[in-house]
Amino acid sequence: MRLEMLELLNTLHKDIVALEMRVAELVQAAEATPDEVAADIMLTVARGDRVKILEMQGRLAALKKGYFERLPPRGMTRLAPRFERARQCGRAKLPLPRRRAGRLW
Repeated sequence: MRLEMLELLNTLHKDIVALEMRVAELVQAAEATPDEVAADIMLTVARGDRVKILEMQGRLAALKKGYFERLPPRGMTRLAPRFERARQCGRAKLPLPRRRAGRLW
């Protein structure tokens, strides 16, 4: 399940990046074209794609949250309670594991 979820997250992220590139190209093409009707159509499509990007980003954030709540990263199970406290305080970055005597604790 872990690999399938990571693949889904990766695919969704790639789709977001590809759509962002498409929007950037549409905006550049709209600025370069002398035809106002075509430029208006391109900008309308770009606006719709921007909304789609925001929806996809929200879906990605929800999936990431669910993934890390259900399946914490391997080797980080001892840090999961600290991560939960940090998330509640608004500092949701996962702390790096500390080294003691050449090994992780």
